[in-house]
Amino acid sequence: SECDDCTPPTLGYDEYGARLVDGGFSYNGLASDVQYFFTPYPLIESEVGRQNSAVLKIYENDGPQNLSHVSLAFGLRSGQVISESLAVINYDISHDGAGTVSVIDPAGAIDLETLSAEHETVECSPDSELLCVRVSITHSFRAPLEFDIVGTDVWDSQRNAWQNYFNHGIRVSGEPLDPQPGTEVNGGQLVLYPISPGSANTDVMADSAGRLYKLSPDGAYRELANQSRLYHAIDESMYLTDGIPMQGYDRSDPLFREYLEAQIRAAQLVADELVPSQYEYPPQAAPAAPDQAAADARLRAAVAAEQERALLLFEELFGYQGINDQN
Repeated sequence: SECDDCTPPTLGYDEYGARLVDGGFSYNGLASDVQYFFTPYPLIESEVGRQNSAVLKIYENDGPQNLSHVSLAFGLRSGQVISESLAVINYDISHDGAGTVSVIDPAGAIDLETLSAEHETVECSPDSELLCVRVSITHSFRAPLEFDIVGTDVWDSQRNAWQNYFNHGIRVSGEPLDPQPGTEVNGGQLVLYPISPGSANTDVMADSAGRLYKLSPDGAYRELANQSRLYHAIDESMYLTDGIPMQGYDRSDPLFREYLEAQIRAAQLVADELVPSQYEYPPQAAPAAPDQAAADARLRAAVAAEQERALLLFEELFGYQGINDQN
C-alpha cells in the first residue's frame, strides 16, 4: 500500500547511505556506530542478577514526537529474527509522549523487578542539528541465554519499521535465579530438564544429576550408555600447553588441522552412541593409485582439441584460415 512517508527511523544511516546518528547503540557503556543492517559488536559478558544498561539513539525524519516503538531482543542465534527471540523488551511511546515498558519473555529470563525505561530528546551527533530520541533501558536477567546476538526493532507512528542486529552481542551466563522447571516422563517415574536453560530441544534431556536421556521411538526416555565417553571424547592432544581459545582455533592458525581432526574423532564417538549399530556402513576399498602417464595423455589431448576449436572459431569470425597458414 502507498504511504505519504515511507522512511523508517534509524539508529545510524538513512536510505541514501548518509550517517545521521553517532553511537546509535550502547550496552553497559560500550557505544557503537550502527551499520545499515548487521553491526559488528564486541561480545559483552554479563551475568545473571547483574544490572545492565542499554541505550538506543534513534532519528525519526518526521520529528522525535513521531517515534512510536522500540524492541530490544536478546539471545538470538545466527539466522534468527527478532520475532524468534525468547527475551524481548518493548518500549512504546504514546501520542502524548508517555512511555510504557513490557516484555515478551517465554524463557523467563528478564527480571521484571529491575526493569525500567525512559526516553528523552538529544542531539543525534555533536556536528549535527538533527534531534534524536534516546531510549535508556535498565534491566537484569534471571536466567542465562543460550545465544548471544542482539536485535533492535524501531518504528514510527506510521508503522515504518527497521531492524538491526549486533554480533557478537551479549552473553548472559550464570545459574538461574528460579528453579528450572522439570518435565515428568515415563509415566511420572522420571523428571527431566532441558540440557540448557530456555532450550526447546526435548529429544535429549538431563536429570537433576546431569545424566543424559534420549527420547526413543516408543515415546520413553532411556539413559544414554557410556556417558563418560561422551564427556571425555576429546583426547589430550587437543589440550595443548597454552590451552584452546574459547571459540576454537581460527582457520589461519597452524594448529587448526590438529584441532579439527580431534573434533572429528570426538563427534564420531558421540555419533556411535546415538546412532544404532545397524546403520553402520560397510568398509570401502581404498581408491586405486592414479595413473599419471594416462592423466598426462588425456590433458595433452584436451589441450590439442581446444587449440583446434580456437582455430576454427578464428576462421569463422574473421574469414582467415589457420593462423599458421597465413604466410
